[in-house]
Amino acid sequence: MEKSNFILTSVPIDELRTIIQECVKSELQNFKQEIPPNDDLITSKQACKILGISLVTLHFWRIDGKVKFYRIGTRIRFKKNELLEALQTTKKYER
Repeated sequence: MEKSNFILTSVPIDELRTIIQECVKSELQNFKQEIPPNDDLITSKQACKILGISLVTLHFWRIDGKVKFYRIGTRIRFKKNELLEALQTTKKYER
């Protein structure tokens, strides 16, 4: 087990709150992704209809990296043109 070094000091609650806010803000900026315009995004059900597959298959395709997806909060969205490209690639390998 790895040892950690701790330094305990007395910090006023307002200063601690400010430090935490700055750290969280900094980390969120690091993870910020550019999200495509909403008119290009479709839901999982719509993606399944386009691809002709079930939600379970779509889930496994996401895990395997066969389809690109975007996470917006807790929601998963897809770009229609990227799904069509993925479908063409999948059909190529089925022959």
